[in-house]
Amino acid sequence: MPDKWKALWETPLDRTHSLVEQIVTRCLEAMNNGHLQLGEKVPPLRKLSKKLGVSLGTVKDAYLKLQFDGYLVTRAHLGTYVARIQGGSSPQPEWTDLVPFSFQDDQPAYSTGCETGHISFLKIGADSPGPEQLNFKEYLNIMQALFDPPKKHSVRAAETEKDAEEVLDELLGALLKKRGIETRPGQRLLLPPGIALPLMASTLLSPGDCVVVASLLDIPARDAFLGIPACLKPAGYDREGILTSKVEQICQEQNVKAVFVRPPAAFPQNVTMSEKRRDELVDLSLRYKFVLIAQDDACEFWFSRPYIPVGGKRHQGRVIHISRLSCLVWAIDGYEVITGANPFIKRMNEKAKALGLSINMRKALALIRFLNLYGNETRAGKFIRFYSARLRTIQCLFEEQLSTKACIVLPLAGLSLWIGFKRAVRVDLLLPLIKESGFIDYNNGQSIIVDGSVTALHAGFACHDETCWARLFGGLAKLL
Repeated sequence: MPDKWKALWETPLDRTHSLVEQIVTRCLEAMNNGHLQLGEKVPPLRKLSKKLGVSLGTVKDAYLKLQFDGYLVTRAHLGTYVARIQGGSSPQPEWTDLVPFSFQDDQPAYSTGCETGHISFLKIGADSPGPEQLNFKEYLNIMQALFDPPKKHSVRAAETEKDAEEVLDELLGALLKKRGIETRPGQRLLLPPGIALPLMASTLLSPGDCVVVASLLDIPARDAFLGIPACLKPAGYDREGILTSKVEQICQEQNVKAVFVRPPAAFPQNVTMSEKRRDELVDLSLRYKFVLIAQDDACEFWFSRPYIPVGGKRHQGRVIHISRLSCLVWAIDGYEVITGANPFIKRMNEKAKALGLSINMRKALALIRFLNLYGNETRAGKFIRFYSARLRTIQCLFEEQLSTKACIVLPLAGLSLWIGFKRAVRVDLLLPLIKESGFIDYNNGQSIIVDGSVTALHAGFACHDETCWARLFGGLAKLL
């Protein structure tokens, strides 16, 4: 018999109280402690009867009571299985795999080094290159030509004979593995920009389901989940990530369907989840049977590896990971990559096609190759080096004029950076400076302003040269 069943009979029953109720209580405790897992078989009647030293009818009555309450289900001659966990969600065997994917190793540090908290910010600048830097249509035509009949012995000859969707899935698998995420075919899906989170929510959740989030400031998450509509419960967070003590409290009070973890864009210093906090969250997911949803981006603030490593092989397949292509390669497009169990990804793909949201596979393949996947698109390499040089110039200008009054957080990929102020600055003073510096693309919809002031700038640098940044930093030095 499995060792985990021992918890049911290690302690003798109290013969002065109801034996049936004691067996029921022990089964429920075993479920909450992970000894009886969702969908797993429970001890056979005769074996449990013998181990506890009680009659067969006593154990049968206890199992019948648990079946009546919905905790157990009998599958003909196969035996009795756990159908629901106390305080947890109903089973979803139609979408989960045993282990859909895992992170190869947990890096000791995922933080960016930014130590200042930004509760308000202005979003300025462009996050994508202008046509003068990149003629994307020209590159797309070049890459699309790769699908013409190849020359003999061409490396891509075999690829062009495959289905485009199959080739794309293989490429995504290779990119994810390079970043430390192991997947199997059918466990990853590429989607158009801004689609993954709302599509995932509509596939996974039903109206009224409870979803725990770190903060209600996460506007895209709020829009996606409330569109179901789901019930959102904020758990709060600190430097280690989401507060697992609050998550557990919410799970005890109501049936939680999912927990969503992603640092709000307004707090770039909170980009890590400590191993201790991560392990606590995974343990809670096993105990209360909710789904962990980890989104690996925060408003173009990209990193070289997953900074929410909700992985390992202990999550039993109840994890969904959302990233962007720009986390995997030097992307200029907002394609999103979602990873999860094969049946769930299949359902999402079917829904995307039904809604007309699926992408052109041939175009996506051309895009990935354009993004220097093979390392031989020299002009794409020049494009990357161009922006790397611009970033170094911006950093030098910042250190000359603002190093004592603010901090700068540079991305490892992507075309946006953060500038955090030592004190709040009024927006009515900032906006004229931003306009005079040449940043005409101020984004009010993605900004968060508190009491007419902000403590940070979230700035895209794709279309603004060093002259713009020199003016901006000079003006900020006077304001601060």
